Amino acid sequence: MKITEKILSLPPWLSTSWDQVTSIKVDGQQQLIVALNDGSSVTIPGLDQNIMDKVFEAHSKALEIETQAKSTQIPLS
Repeated sequence: MKITEKILSLPPWLSTSWDQVTSIKVDGQQQLIVALNDGSSVTIPGLDQNIMDKVFEAHSKALEIETQAKSTQIPLS
């Protein structure tokens, strides 16, 4: 398992970079749902709260990095 601001790896269900993730949420059965850019989603059951917290924190950091990168880009006009 590896959860960083660049990578979400939760074997055997999923291993991807955050730029491939559209959104994350938890369903009524406390399963993590990861929506991907290709339109598919992956349901990950049985994660404890500590891991869920790490996933959401890493996703938040990834979004912050992406937003900062977009705001510092120089327009090509």
